[in-house]
Amino acid sequence: MEFLPLPLSVILVTAYTGLGLAMFALTAVALVLSSLLVRLFAETAVKLRTRVAELIGLNEFGQALVRAQLDTEQLCELIYAEVSHIMDTSYFDLGLFNGDDYVLKLWVENKVRQPGLSLPTPAGKGMIGWVRQTRQPLLVRDFQKEQNTLPAQPRWVGDTSVRSALYVPLVAGQNVIGAISIFSREPGAYGEDHLRLLGSIANQVAIVLENARLYQETLEKERIANELRLAHDIQASLLPETCPEVPGWQICADWRSMREVSGDFYDFIDLPGDSLGLLIADVSDKGVPAALFMALSRSLIRANVTAGLSPSEALARANRWVLKDTKSGQFVTLFYGILSPHSGDLHYVLAGHNPPLVYRERTGQVEALEGKGIALGIIEDVVLEERRVRMKPGDVLVLYTDGVTEAWNNRDEYFGRERLTQVLREHHSLAAGDLIQRINDAMAAFVSGAPQSDDATLVVVKRE
Repeated sequence: MEFLPLPLSVILVTAYTGLGLAMFALTAVALVLSSLLVRLFAETAVKLRTRVAELIGLNEFGQALVRAQLDTEQLCELIYAEVSHIMDTSYFDLGLFNGDDYVLKLWVENKVRQPGLSLPTPAGKGMIGWVRQTRQPLLVRDFQKEQNTLPAQPRWVGDTSVRSALYVPLVAGQNVIGAISIFSREPGAYGEDHLRLLGSIANQVAIVLENARLYQETLEKERIANELRLAHDIQASLLPETCPEVPGWQICADWRSMREVSGDFYDFIDLPGDSLGLLIADVSDKGVPAALFMALSRSLIRANVTAGLSPSEALARANRWVLKDTKSGQFVTLFYGILSPHSGDLHYVLAGHNPPLVYRERTGQVEALEGKGIALGIIEDVVLEERRVRMKPGDVLVLYTDGVTEAWNNRDEYFGRERLTQVLREHHSLAAGDLIQRINDAMAAFVSGAPQSDDATLVVVKRE
């Protein structure tokens, strides 16, 4: 290259001596223009090679993203490694939005990894909030010189001595799911090329990160669903496997959970003297908390009613155990009765539960078994009134939870006790299992597909 001026000098001398001053001037101008074009071509070639290298790098990065597992932590590490090849990442943040919180998934301060952090970042607040709200990248060449013209004021966490920065949003579809931020202690450390390149990387990773998040959510939902199915099976195993067979009586039950697990339960308890304990109960809460409280309540109630105590004494002691063993604030309403099959006597208490219905064959009337008492798990010294009724041949007893009478339709009307009474009156002659089916059919016709939120349990006891 150092000999390149020699031939150019020869050309100029020849033009000056042989062709005159005018041709010399034209030749000189032509040579200057040619040199400028050569220089422009050379600069363009350098830029083109740089862009090609960037595109190759982005393509390789994209392939690495495709190969990466749908794991957010692994993807964040991959992104950090790729950006580190291009620019200084001594100060690097990659965060994802969770509501109004900005969760730093990868945070580096002066080349030192920092623990994850969740920061409240409402839209429009701070630089990250501004990026989220506007969906625009931001280049800050010098915080000190631009502090009065910045679109938002920085909200520093960590080192406050940085001078320049890049902020790029992670946009997936219509949502800004996070942001990448890079900082430097040197002013003017970044330019438009850095911003453009970081934006290209952000465009690639946003969709992948969103897919990873959705994938992890799907896995978590599947895990929860599997656990709930297992909980449902365990809960169902706590209920009687079959209804008791008592000569001269028909007994049948139906338990339906509106969710995977239920707060309703029923039980049949063999007692001394061929008596049979009848229990139906409803926990105040729903879902998993109700199911756990249901299991606890069932165990404590069963343990006390089999101890030879009267219904009120047994449940009063169970109530004290419930209050002692749980601080959840939940309670359970229930009906508990002791049936003497030979005489038909039913000795019962009602602890804040829906009064059972009895169809009387002799009169054709339906009466409610009332009783004074509050739910278990509210106060320590609970008082429950004991009552007795006698079931005669043809009489039918229906125990139910409020998911039956409070089933609603699309007009916000309840199925109600009157409709239940009407079904009992019209179909009392059916077998116990068939009567339960008629009640369920009447409820289904009434709600007409309206979504229900409460569990529904029925127990029918008929004296033949």
